[in-house]
Amino acid sequence: MINAGIVLYILSHISLSPDIVDDGEVTALQIAAACGFTTMMEILISFAANIEIPVAPHHSCRNGKLAAVEFLLENEAII
Repeated sequence: MINAGIVLYILSHISLSPDIVDDGEVTALQIAAACGFTTMMEILISFAANIEIPVAPHHSCRNGKLAAVEFLLENEAII
């Protein structure tokens, strides 16, 4: 599991987009949502991660992560 503090450090000290995708074209926000890591989601959004990616809430729903779904809705994610 990735530590939220490490992500915060990387985003604070390295010029790296929070919307970078992996080989499967999945963003860090999508992964955090799918896993229910709301603290990680907060960090990514504070660094301007794109919350308007429509699949982010679906990753949370599919995995039963209600807190992540609520967080996305509270932050005006597009569903």
